[in-house]
Formats: sequence, structure tokens, C-alpha cells
Amino acid sequence: MRRTRLRRKSERQALIEHIGKLHFVRLIKERGMRCELCGKTAGLGRFHILRQGLYPLMMFHDCNVLIAGWFCCHEKYHPLGGDEPESQRIINRLKELRGETYRDDLLTLDAIQPKLTMFQLHLYEKAFEIGADA
Repeated sequence: MRRTRLRRKSERQALIEHIGKLHFVRLIKERGMRCELCGKTAGLGRFHILRQGLYPLMMFHDCNVLIAGWFCCHEKYHPLGGDEPESQRIINRLKELRGETYRDDLLTLDAIQPKLTMFQLHLYEKAFEIGADA
């Protein structure tokens, strides 16, 4: 049986992952070690309100990112993971946290963002390193 070669991460992708980890550390220091949607403490990670795959310019904006548990909230918010009542519970909580027009506000912010260049990624990296050390 032939084995396929593993793809190497590009410098850009490796930097994005590194920044994501720094961002998570800073958010934990600022917001605490709890799911912002339900209060649980297990399996926490960054929860992007606007998905980072569809809205990559928003992946490091604090207004688009919450700390959330994967199984308690994150998986249930996205269509592949959850049922309708659970998704609605999370949407209602997002409205409490970010306001009724949270989605439109985020889409407006996304529309005016410049392209995410390597220079900007390095700026995020330095800013989050400072925030993680503080």
C-alpha cells in the first residue's frame, strides 16, 4: 500500500495558527476560563460568530470571537452539528451579548476590512504576544 505524503503547512498558515493560539490566551486572560454562551468550563476554544472559513478577515476581531465550549455550544451553533432549538438558544445568547443587530454589524465590519497580508498577520502576532504577556 502506498502512503501519501503529508502536506507541509505554508508559512502563512503556520502563522495564522500561532496567532490563533496567542489570541485564545489573551481572550482567556480578559474574559476568564468559561464558555461565554453557557458558562461551562470544559473543551473551550475560540468561537467565531461569522465563520473564519467564509469571513477570514474577521478571524482575529474580538467582536467576532467568543470563548465557547466545543460540545456545549460551538458544535450546536453550526448547521452540521446541532438541532434547531439549540442553535436558537445560542443565537438568542449572542443577541444578549452583542445586541440584536450583531450579525449585520459584523458583516459591515467585514466589508471594510483590508486584505489580510503577511504584514498585518505579523502585526496581530506582536499585538497578541504583548497582550498575552500582560
